[in-house]
Amino acid sequence: MPRGEGRIGWYLVWAVAFGSVASSMYFVPGLLLAAAGSGGAGLVVALSIAFLGLVAKEAELTRRHPSGGGAVSQVREVFGERIGILVGLLLVLDLGLTVAVSVVAAVEQLGGPVLGLALGWLGVIVVINIVGVRGIVPAGLGIGLVALGLNAVVLVSAGLHGGTQPEPLTLKSWSHASLGLGWLAFSGIEVCALLSPAMKEWGTTPTRALTALGVAILATGPWLMWLAAGLPHDTLRLARTHLLPELALNTGGPVLSHFVAAAGAGLLLFAAHAALTASFQVQTVLVSLRAWPAESVALSSRFQTPAAALLLSGLLSVCLLVATRGNIRTLGLMYALAFTLSVGIGSAALDLQRWRDGLRGVGTLLGVCVTGLLLAGAAGVALGEPWTLGVLTASLLVGGGVSALIRSGAWERGLMRIPGVVPPTATARSDVPFLTLAQVRAERAAGARSPRGILVASRGADPRVFREAVDRARTRGLTRVHIVYVDEVPGLLYPQQAEPTAEGLSVLASSSRTVRQLGLEPVPVWVMSHSAALSVAEVVVASGCDTVIIGATQRTVVWQALRGRFIQELKRAVPTEVRITVVG
Repeated sequence: MPRGEGRIGWYLVWAVAFGSVASSMYFVPGLLLAAAGSGGAGLVVALSIAFLGLVAKEAELTRRHPSGGGAVSQVREVFGERIGILVGLLLVLDLGLTVAVSVVAAVEQLGGPVLGLALGWLGVIVVINIVGVRGIVPAGLGIGLVALGLNAVVLVSAGLHGGTQPEPLTLKSWSHASLGLGWLAFSGIEVCALLSPAMKEWGTTPTRALTALGVAILATGPWLMWLAAGLPHDTLRLARTHLLPELALNTGGPVLSHFVAAAGAGLLLFAAHAALTASFQVQTVLVSLRAWPAESVALSSRFQTPAAALLLSGLLSVCLLVATRGNIRTLGLMYALAFTLSVGIGSAALDLQRWRDGLRGVGTLLGVCVTGLLLAGAAGVALGEPWTLGVLTASLLVGGGVSALIRSGAWERGLMRIPGVVPPTATARSDVPFLTLAQVRAERAAGARSPRGILVASRGADPRVFREAVDRARTRGLTRVHIVYVDEVPGLLYPQQAEPTAEGLSVLASSSRTVRQLGLEPVPVWVMSHSAALSVAEVVVASGCDTVIIGATQRTVVWQALRGRFIQELKRAVPTEVRITVVG
C-alpha cells in the first residue's frame, strides 16, 4: 500500500513519542533521587547528551525497518534469529512494564487506592484499544502540548523562585541501579521505531518527529528534575512519584500544581496506550519469526483490531501489577533492566551494522558510547538488585518455552486437540482479484478507462445496493461498477503486512459475483486505513466516479460515537459535485 493513505504525520508521531518519553519525568525523579540522592539530577542532565544519540538511532531504525520491527529486526539481521527473538521477548516484557508503571504513576499523581485504580485504568485502556476509539492520538497531541506548556511554566516559575541547589554529581550517582534508573528518564523512545507502519512515510516523518522530541525533552525534562532535586529533603522523601506537582506547588501555588498533576496523569495514561499498541507490533514481528502464536495477532472481524494480542499484553501488565501490588519502585527497577538491556542490544546491533556499512566516523563512535552507557545501566541494575535479573530470566524462560513449542510444531498440534479450536487458514488472494488505490490512480492516469463512473461502498453485499448501482450504470451506458471495501484499522494498530481481512475478501468476492450476475463488470478496490470515509473519498477521486451508492448505516449510536459517523464524514470528504445515494 502506498505511504500516506490514512496514516499519521510527524506531529502525531511526535505526540506518541513525547507522551511515551515525557511521561517518565513524572515518576523517575522520585525513584532516582531515592537511589542516588539529589546528585541523581546531575546524572539525568549528563545522560541527556547521550539521549540525543539515542534519538538519532531511533530515527535510523525507523528508516531501516519500515515494517515496524525496530530493534528486533535490526538484531535479527546482525546477531541472528535467536538473539532477535530474545530481544523481541525482552521488548514484550519492557512494554508490559511500561503499561504497568504508567497506570500506577498516573494514579499516584492524583491520589487514591493505587492497585485498584491502576487495574481499572488498565482495563479501560485495553477496551479502548480493542474497540478502536477514534481520536485518541489527536487527543494525545493535545495532552502533550498542554503538558509541555505547563512544564515550561513550572520551569520558569521555579527558576525565578530560586531555592536549594541539588548535590553535585558524584560516583554514588553512577553506582548500582542509579545509571539504569537515570536512563528511565528517557524511556519510551523504543516505541517510535515499532510504530513505523502507521507513519505517512519513512523519511521525513520520523526525522521531524524525533528532532522535535529531542528539542522538547531536552528543553524541559532534565532541568525540571534538577530543580525538583533542590526541594527540601522532607519534601523529597514524602513526594515520591509526584515531585513535579510538588515543585509546581512550591513555586507556583496549588492551582498550577493541580493542573500539572492532571496533565501528568493524562500523559501517563496516553503512554500506556502507546505501549500497548507497540506491544502488538512486537508480537507481529515475533510471529514472523515463528516465535509467537499467530492466532494472537489476527484482526477481529468485529472491530478490525488485534483483540487477542491486546488482551495478552493487558494480561501481562495485570500480572505485573498484582505480583508487585502496584509498588512503583519494584516495577521501576524491573522496567529499568528490561529497557536498558533490550534497547542496549538493539543499539549494539545498529553500531555493528554501521561499521559493516563503512560508516566509521564520529557519529558511529558516539553511538558506541550510547550503547556502552545503556548496557552499563543494565549491568548496574542486575548487580545492584539481583532479584530483577531473576525475574527477567524467569520471564524469558517462559517466553522462550512458548517459542520453542511453536517452532517445533507442538503448539499447533496441541491446539488441534482442543475441541472447537481450529488453526487459522489463509484465504487464497488469487481467488479474489482487486485493485489497490495506487493501481486505480495509475489506471486512470494512463487514460485506460472512462473518467466518470459509479462506485459502491458497502461493508456487506446487500443485493438492493448493487441493483441500484447496476440500474444507474446501464441508464448512463456504463459497463463497469467500482466496488470499494475499506479495512478500517483504528489508531496506530496497523499490521506489518497490509492485506485484506477474511471479511474484506469475502465481501469483495460476493459483491463482484452479484454485479457480474446482473450483467456488468465489477472493479473491486481494497484499501486499509484509519478512516473508511476518507478512503472512500480518495477512491472516488482516483477513479473519477461522480456517484457513490452506499447502504443505510448499520452502526449503532455508540459505535458511531466511538468510530465516527461514516455518511456525514463521507459527505464532507468527497468533492461537492459527487452525488451520494443511500439505499435502504
